[in-house]
Amino acid sequence: CRLERTFRLSATGLTIGDRVEGPGHPRAECFLHLHPAVELRARGREFDLRLPAGAQATIVTRPPAQVSVEAYRWSPGFGQTIPAQRIRIAHAGGRPLSLQTEVYFS
Repeated sequence: CRLERTFRLSATGLTIGDRVEGPGHPRAECFLHLHPAVELRARGREFDLRLPAGAQATIVTRPPAQVSVEAYRWSPGFGQTIPAQRIRIAHAGGRPLSLQTEVYFS
């Protein structure tokens, strides 16, 4: 199995592309781990983020994939953890498999 990840940064946001090739189970998952201070509001496959300083961002996943919000433990230092949230993006389909995650800043 081979994974290729690309990043494209523009004036308005960031696009993360993932491509999985090769034999094996045709399912892929990726996670976007958020800092505990980030507020998250889910709207289907889109997510609105509010950052501590008041900045905002929107995350959009393409193509249609299963998306969910999960709890995880963020670690600010050795032996320390704080509850936080992460976005789980799962896609099942034939290979090659492609996922695209777009982050727009406002």
